[in-house]
Amino acid sequence: MSATPPLSGLEVIATDTPGVYAFRIGPSVDQPAMHHMAEIMNGAFDTHDTVSMLLIFDGFSADDAPSGTDWEQIKANLRALTNVARYATVGAPEGAETMIETFAFFIPTKAETFAAHEEDKAWAFVGARPA
Repeated sequence: MSATPPLSGLEVIATDTPGVYAFRIGPSVDQPAMHHMAEIMNGAFDTHDTVSMLLIFDGFSADDAPSGTDWEQIKANLRALTNVARYATVGAPEGAETMIETFAFFIPTKAETFAAHEEDKAWAFVGARPA
């Protein structure tokens, strides 16, 4: 189901729809894995005018977040403000869920948070399925 094997707590999930990018984030996610995700998204932003993203948090808590960011991540975060059409999270930690719902009012991205048992609804929201 996944395009690549898990990478330090990050699994890149191939989708059946071009322009939809999905990731599974586990408790062992580290800074190199987050850098890898940022590289993928910056490449996507170079290729597509807009994309949709799905982040599935699997056993992840706010305490698991790696510390620090690098230029690739900062660039991806800034580009996401105008290049992401739909953004969905599944099982996001409480603080992240609140932040996503708040920012959805200020940015031109349709953002939704879903509970862990609502993964199918999240896939429908971004308009794709795992490949």
